[in-house]
Amino acid sequence: MSVAKTGIAFLVAFLPCSIGAQSTLERITSNDNRTPAGTLRNGVLTLTLEVRNGRWYPEADTGASVPIQAFAEPGKAASTPGPLIRVPEGTEIHLTLRNNLDSVSARVFGLHTRPGMNDAGVVVPAKASATVQFTAGAPGTYYYWGTTRDRSLRRRRGAESQLSGALVIDPRSAPRTAKDRVFVLGIWNELASNVNGVEQPEREVLVINGKSWPHTERFNFTVGDTVRWRWVNPSQSTHPMHLHGFYYNVTSRGSMSADTLYHSAQHRVVNTELMDFGSTMAMNWVPEKPGNWVFHCHFAFHVSEENSLVPPPKPASGGEHAHADMPHKMAGLVLGIHVAPRPGEQYAQSTEPRRNMRLLLQSSPKRFVNEPAYGFVLQEGANIPKLDSVAMPGPTLLLKRGQPVRITVVNNLKQSSAVHWHGIELESFPDGVPNWSGMGTKLMPPIAPKDSFIAEFTPPRAGTFMYHASE
Repeated sequence: MSVAKTGIAFLVAFLPCSIGAQSTLERITSNDNRTPAGTLRNGVLTLTLEVRNGRWYPEADTGASVPIQAFAEPGKAASTPGPLIRVPEGTEIHLTLRNNLDSVSARVFGLHTRPGMNDAGVVVPAKASATVQFTAGAPGTYYYWGTTRDRSLRRRRGAESQLSGALVIDPRSAPRTAKDRVFVLGIWNELASNVNGVEQPEREVLVINGKSWPHTERFNFTVGDTVRWRWVNPSQSTHPMHLHGFYYNVTSRGSMSADTLYHSAQHRVVNTELMDFGSTMAMNWVPEKPGNWVFHCHFAFHVSEENSLVPPPKPASGGEHAHADMPHKMAGLVLGIHVAPRPGEQYAQSTEPRRNMRLLLQSSPKRFVNEPAYGFVLQEGANIPKLDSVAMPGPTLLLKRGQPVRITVVNNLKQSSAVHWHGIELESFPDGVPNWSGMGTKLMPPIAPKDSFIAEFTPPRAGTFMYHASE
């Protein structure tokens, strides 16, 4: 294809010398996507990206690690996600790709003008380089990604799974210093195997900008701030991204190759947005109440502590999910948010009479043949429900907008638990994340077995919502 038609040109050349085998792999860093890569001068971005082997620490910096492949700029540490490509619309991008791997080719997608749906990728043999030139194109949130096993985006696994990076094109009128943050979702997994007769379990780690909770970045805002985020999902899974305590505006939705920017009248107001694999999203929101909050994938198995390079030990009892004295455990796709009150501003609770309700967390042994059912029961009046009774689905709670409510949650399970009121804008303390919800030293405790917790709030809007347990 000609450059005039495609806006893309590439040249493959073998490197004059090879990279010797390293006795130890270099350390791969996490990338917070705050610093654009390359050199931008006179409307031209000049950038070199290398594909390297390295050792990645997705949890604690001193914790467990795995060998993976990652993008890097020459002379800088390799990172996951890869270096951020961020330019104004109309920028000419002159990019050199170097494959520093010993014996495998790399194919890199997403290095083309936007919008542009036909992308066969740029193939770079082992120890070779390629040059690519294209015009940035339409403003939006995009990404580039690579494979060393010639797999599709959704079928990448293991070492190649973190070969992804964000590509953002700003409008010409945008300020030079970006007022938003960029996040890239990632999944690394290793299938179960048998090594020398020893069964090795499947392992999976899910990350935001290269880190898994509780090692993801923490954010500090003040009530009334405007928060602008861009999200990229080059992982092999979908993710329903949920914000506790507030609603957010979806300002654009797109993919690697095209993005649709919504006018203000088109913004959708949501508390959860489903991001399919390969999709992108831009959003903004304003925190209206102080406290600790989270933004996370709402698939329970994407925030489970089991998603770790070193999974937690099983409880001694075998059948229990958590002991009463264990803190709330999560891992994976979670961001922690601290919202401070405006200086001098007071947040008084309503003094109106509260409607009282009593909600029981219970189990029904052998409800599903030999498996128990876990669920809720709403206590009506003074009649205490049987301990083995569970409503399937859970009871509907009929609340009234603007009417204060006091819900006493009684835990009749054998493990600690909590309840999250999904989509209801309430104070942080009863939000439902044990040892996190609240502010300062006043944090919501896990509800121990045979104990209770009082959730007080005033629903600010009408609608249909859900509530659910969270261990």
